[in-house]
Amino acid sequence: MFVPDSRGTVHAYDADSGAELWSHGDGTGHQGGIISYAVNGKQYVAVVAGFGGMASDDYAPTFGGVYKSMPRDDGALVVYSLR
Repeated sequence: MFVPDSRGTVHAYDADSGAELWSHGDGTGHQGGIISYAVNGKQYVAVVAGFGGMASDDYAPTFGGVYKSMPRDDGALVVYSLR
């Protein structure tokens, strides 16, 4: 299982045991889902990183705090390939 968090780290967990297998920091938080796909037998995992867009435009006025200092234009699509 792959789980992105709002602090900017993508985690991979064993679906049976729940043990963390891998993690990587993308440098900015995540607000979207994650997808996995295969091309020519190789698996990829794509993560939407960064804040901005319609969903997070209301974060600062609604929640205040740390959301006021978050950039709103640092979005990226990060893709990992699996061996």
